[in-house]
Amino acid sequence: MLLGISLLFLAAIWPPYNVFIAESIVKNDKWMLFAIPFSSILGLTLSVLMIFWGAEVLGFSLSIIGGIVVILLGIKMFLSPPTEGKVNLEEKVSMLFTVFLVSAIPGVYAFTAAAGLQKGDIFQVLTVYLAGPILGITLGGFLLAFGFKISKLPLNKVGSLLLLLIGIKMIFF
Repeated sequence: MLLGISLLFLAAIWPPYNVFIAESIVKNDKWMLFAIPFSSILGLTLSVLMIFWGAEVLGFSLSIIGGIVVILLGIKMFLSPPTEGKVNLEEKVSMLFTVFLVSAIPGVYAFTAAAGLQKGDIFQVLTVYLAGPILGITLGGFLLAFGFKISKLPLNKVGSLLLLLIGIKMIFF
């Protein structure tokens, strides 16, 4: 129970996922609302398998690669004007790829799920997936979206700053 609650809270406050969910809510893009958690699940699964099997991908640090991608996306989001219309296909693919890549970086969720796999504890693995990509980021996105609607702050500017901070943290810490 404590594992699920802590992972749910962490996922709800952790950009970029919830920022993307919030942006999808604001733009009323229902397809992306489901595609973002699905992309996160795919990335998390890749990460869990890499840890479980002890694989290293080309000897590069996934944290550095993911951090650079998140920073670039944050800069792009900051420089772009707020849009009221639909997001084009290129932006959707970029968003989903970023979610996938960041989810594929071994972290708390991946290590916890991999440990559950190693122990044969399927309940622990399911808790990680439910508390993280399925419920946590979606609830965090809803909180952000409605908070920004009420406060009238530009989501792209605030979200981009969150992405920049997370990208820097991923690279240097």
